[in-house]
Amino acid sequence: MYVRKRKHDDETDENYRKEVVPLLKAIQTVYRYIKSVNLSSLAKLKLKCLYVDIDEKTHDFRLPCMVPQKVVKGLLLIARSQIEDAGMLRDTFRRSRTDQISDDLIALMFKPEMLQQLRDQLA
Repeated sequence: MYVRKRKHDDETDENYRKEVVPLLKAIQTVYRYIKSVNLSSLAKLKLKCLYVDIDEKTHDFRLPCMVPQKVVKGLLLIARSQIEDAGMLRDTFRRSRTDQISDDLIALMFKPEMLQQLRDQLA
């Protein structure tokens, strides 16, 4: 969120309203819901939603919990933004790594004098 807010520093910016504001609202919605059902993490919410549980006192079964639709939409928005961010980071790393490998190969293929001549010709 910090990176996204820094990217769109101006709160009047259209992209800020499209990207950051909905994501902030989704995080707030999910956080409030988790606190309202007395859970400490998303992992515990996931477990409550996926598995049948048993009450320790009455030994009755509890069905998986039903999460409100706006919480599910918030979780999906958060997940989508995480996937997009991870993809951008991966692509950025791959490009920078490819550039570094190309530079290393050029340095191995040419002697320093030849590189200088090549640079002079290109300039």
